[in-house]
Amino acid sequence: MGRYSLDALGLSVTDFVQLGSTLRVGASGRAIAAHLPSDMISSIAEEALPAAAGPGALQSADFRASLETVRQTGYAVGSGEMPGWAEVAAPVLYGDAIYGAVSVLMPAPLMPQDLQVPVAATMAAARKIESGGTATTPIPWWDSGRCAG
Repeated sequence: MGRYSLDALGLSVTDFVQLGSTLRVGASGRAIAAHLPSDMISSIAEEALPAAAGPGALQSADFRASLETVRQTGYAVGSGEMPGWAEVAAPVLYGDAIYGAVSVLMPAPLMPQDLQVPVAATMAAARKIESGGTATTPIPWWDSGRCAG
């Protein structure tokens, strides 16, 4: 995870892979799930939360309800779904088809309280990818020294 040790944040590599392998946990999973057919959403929502999921992981009904917000706003936010981590994610769409998501995942204490800048940067990166470009815009709040590792 860049400059940060998973162990220092209370996650093993196995936990991280397990949590990252399901759309059931995390903002990036919801950014994708929000654009899937309803039968797929039902299957995802019915999955049990992985044992390593943090206290911020959404229960099934909250997970389903959050997807409409993601569709309306164009992004998802998660905090504590992966213990010790915060995330902002935006879907990458081609027409009505979901291709993936762009995500900023960082130790929770380093995520700015005001999410306006990370949300805008994440959404801009997703739009850039959708248009066939590359996302190379620097993230000013990341390089401001506040997040130096």
